[in-house]
Amino acid sequence: AGMAADAEEAEALRQQLAQLTEERERWLEERSRLTEEVEALRNRCQKLARAASRPEPKHASTQTEDSGEAGGTPASPSGGSMAGAGANAGSGELGGSRLPSSLEQMLQNPKDEAVQLKGIEALFAQQTQVDNASTAASAPTLQASMEAAVAVFGNHPGNRALLLKACQLLSVLLAEPDAQKQLPIAGLWQGGQGG
Repeated sequence: AGMAADAEEAEALRQQLAQLTEERERWLEERSRLTEEVEALRNRCQKLARAASRPEPKHASTQTEDSGEAGGTPASPSGGSMAGAGANAGSGELGGSRLPSSLEQMLQNPKDEAVQLKGIEALFAQQTQVDNASTAASAPTLQASMEAAVAVFGNHPGNRALLLKACQLLSVLLAEPDAQKQLPIAGLWQGGQGG
């Protein structure tokens, strides 16, 4: 009887050890994920600090006001400008420049939440890289990225996690030099109004 009790106790300890080992693995994975997030946020903060310390070019706002343009074709109330850019971007070209594949996927599949989330995460990671911070995104890529992020608000109003990621991406994109010229205010207003 004593041997059976010892065997049962040993088996219970083995099961408890297995559970604790699994739990430890989950905690280690969570720790690794959080470490990566902290590093991404640290990089983002460094990039934002650098962007804030750069002197704002005075000629850009004067040139925009004088020419009457806001970094391209103004958005019409029907959203014509954004739709046109999205169509060009979907084909892989916007102003003759190749867009990142994650951005192309976002523009081609605006209703697919998984594609949008993956694209936003990829763009966010790309924008917040320390070594990438010194080289600003190309104007077509920046414009298409902002349009894709704004479109999330109209296409996925109920997905709070996706909306939060889109907000984070927009905050990084808008810190880029000349970002204000890339997306007309009317486009932001339409995106915020759900389409």
